Amino acid sequence: MGLDHRRSLAWDATVTLTASWQKVFSSDPRVGFFQQREVYQDGIDAGKVLPPAKSMDDMHTIVTNSTVDGVLSAALALLVVVVVDAARVCVRHVRRPALSTLSEA
Repeated sequence: MGLDHRRSLAWDATVTLTASWQKVFSSDPRVGFFQQREVYQDGIDAGKVLPPAKSMDDMHTIVTNSTVDGVLSAALALLVVVVVDAARVCVRHVRRPALSTLSEA
């Protein structure tokens, strides 16, 4: 694996995690899943139908979808971090086997 390939993978991971962070934690309802959920839930509580929803059923669908999207984005971002760290540990032990202590259980 060349240096350019590793840089490309690092860049992809950085962009992916940054976008996930913004989608999960943004206070702008046009960006953040949970902020969007909060705005539409407040609309439901007030009995208002907010655009682009055309009915209360649409409002409930938006709240559900925003919640699912937010939870999945956070879970997948965590999964990316776990996989990257596992790869780091594996590469370290392959390059320097003396760091690995093996024993029978």
